[in-house]
Amino acid sequence: MLKKLLFIAMVLPLCAYAQEETNETTTMATGTADAPSFKNKRGVEVLPQAGDWSIGISASTALDYLGNIFTTGTNNNSDWWEYKGSPATQTVIQGKYFTSGTFAYRAGVNLNFANGKAYYQTNDDNGSSPDSYVQDTRTYSRAGVTLLVGAEKRKGTGRVQGVYGADVFFSFASNTKYTYEYGNAITETNQSPTFNAPQVGVGGTSPSEGYRITDTKGTSNFGVGAQAFIGVEVFVFPKISLGGMFTWGVSYTSTGTSYVTEEAWDGQSGSVKEYTTTTINGYDLNAGIGNMNGIVSANFYF
Repeated sequence: MLKKLLFIAMVLPLCAYAQEETNETTTMATGTADAPSFKNKRGVEVLPQAGDWSIGISASTALDYLGNIFTTGTNNNSDWWEYKGSPATQTVIQGKYFTSGTFAYRAGVNLNFANGKAYYQTNDDNGSSPDSYVQDTRTYSRAGVTLLVGAEKRKGTGRVQGVYGADVFFSFASNTKYTYEYGNAITETNQSPTFNAPQVGVGGTSPSEGYRITDTKGTSNFGVGAQAFIGVEVFVFPKISLGGMFTWGVSYTSTGTSYVTEEAWDGQSGSVKEYTTTTINGYDLNAGIGNMNGIVSANFYF
């Protein structure tokens, strides 16, 4: 019930403003096909002009939320500010700069960095009582960046405008790296010590029997590509639009090596030995539609 009231409180003022905008007669001032100018009755410019900047965000998750707010849909808690689309357009920040009313440069960036540490309580194999504990730890880190640059052209002199153009993009991503530390050491007298840290190798694999993981690192990826796009924007308010876009692109991704390092007691040498398994690198070359479901965006111009 609270969600419905919040929805009504948000939507009613927008509906009232939209109705007022719709009821007003609009005039074409001095606009041309190359420099469109479309003003409402108050004389406020509706369309982007030379020198304007733009910020775009995904409207898909917000529409999922509003579409399910009166139902039992599972998207009611989705992140409104998550940007969806093809890999090239999964950007947290995407902006444009207009050199004219019909041409703009585009740029986007996605930065993704994370690290952390988890602790796991484990029975102390050398403890004097069952309530003696030591601690295992698992540290993780990962990083990624995507950069996109391009240009777009526009066609149309009213609230509905066609948009088309092309982008190039560069991306790098390192898969999650895990480092383990164990409270119970492997020794000659304790060759299979107790531990509780989750044992998950690259690709979800489990360690070999009798071993435990000390380090893992997934494959890193470097990619380049280009895409063409075509879509439409509808200016529901002055300098505010909803847009839809489809892309077709080509991308090349180079995949690095991954590895898993495990440790175990080696009876022949009478010591702890580490064993590392690696995968070979490779590449992928893909071409096709980058977003089968399209991209719905909300765009703000200033």
